[in-house]
Amino acid sequence: MLSVPGLLFLLIVFVGPIALLLSRSLFNPSLTLEHYERIYDVPQYLEVFWISFEIAAVSEGIKSNIGTTALKTGQRVNVAGGAGIVELHPR
Repeated sequence: MLSVPGLLFLLIVFVGPIALLLSRSLFNPSLTLEHYERIYDVPQYLEVFWISFEIAAVSEGIKSNIGTTALKTGQRVNVAGGAGIVELHPR
């Protein structure tokens, strides 16, 4: 019973705006895929998507390597906030 207010909050704050965005992009004023067709027609959109994908892949690779190294060596990892400094400390 206590989770109902939390779930209602999540629906309003997260799901609501996404549903509104999708409805506005699909219905203009009737059902259309016009906005999504532009993704393939304008090369800059695909370029930005590809750059974002590369950044995500490199970030995930770095994170996974740091985590795996720390796990295998039995060390604790401290990452300085935003500075990108990683320190490995023995337990």
